Amino acid sequence: MTAPTQPIRANLLLNVGDTRKMLDRGIRRTTAFYKIGRRSIDLEPLDSLNLQSEVTFHVFPEPFPADQWPATVAEYDCWLLGQCLRELDQFFSVFLDQVWNILEIASHNGATLPANSPLPIDRTFHQRTSVASKLRDVVERIGFELDGGPFLSLTKLRNCLSHHFGHVAYMHRTDEKGLLLQWRAPTVLLIDGHNEVRLSEIRENGYQVESEDGAQVVLKFEEKAKLFAIGEKIVLSEQELAEIASFYQQTGLLVVGKLIEHLRSLGIENAPDVTAATQ
Repeated sequence: MTAPTQPIRANLLLNVGDTRKMLDRGIRRTTAFYKIGRRSIDLEPLDSLNLQSEVTFHVFPEPFPADQWPATVAEYDCWLLGQCLRELDQFFSVFLDQVWNILEIASHNGATLPANSPLPIDRTFHQRTSVASKLRDVVERIGFELDGGPFLSLTKLRNCLSHHFGHVAYMHRTDEKGLLLQWRAPTVLLIDGHNEVRLSEIRENGYQVESEDGAQVVLKFEEKAKLFAIGEKIVLSEQELAEIASFYQQTGLLVVGKLIEHLRSLGIENAPDVTAATQ
């Protein structure tokens, strides 16, 4: 009789750092494109908005009416905001796909698999479009708690900007009042005794520390919410967009940290240090 063949040990590299790169790429594209787009808004009104070619494609009067410029810029601003939120949502979705792949591969750690066969990975996860549901499944599989509600509201907001000309549609409401957008934002506070003063207020108005022992500067995360009624035009400030981008980033870093802890619990060797991977 032929002796049974001993399984061949195979070592696979799980590059957790690549997930972080995908997350950062989405944040950088969003901030860069928004700043470039906003700069074009601040330019002087253009004399022509028609596309130039051998035969000019006229869809606007020449010269472009100055009184129509503000309304055109407002529509562009809405479109720009929608594209920025799409970037955040899209890259976060791909980030979650990469995390899911790592979880799928890690689940076979120490297992014996048939030779010359592909590694069993659930590819249906990649086909899903809801970031909120993807995040929920990743969080459940790793084994920690995270409120995914804000991501559902952000997806609904993006859909309104992309498919309903920037107005809140009934089908994308979060409740009967309309669309309640939610996120968490970092804020810097000066703690002076029982007083908490925002750094932004100090920059604007100045502040005299009263405590004899001095004051502390701390970073806190606050729950933010903004309600848009059904039919209302969606408008976000640059600060709000920055806070939302930061929210995506901080959530991603939390997922990466928990992923590393999960890999270590499975006995995965040489899993990166959590602090180093999330800084």
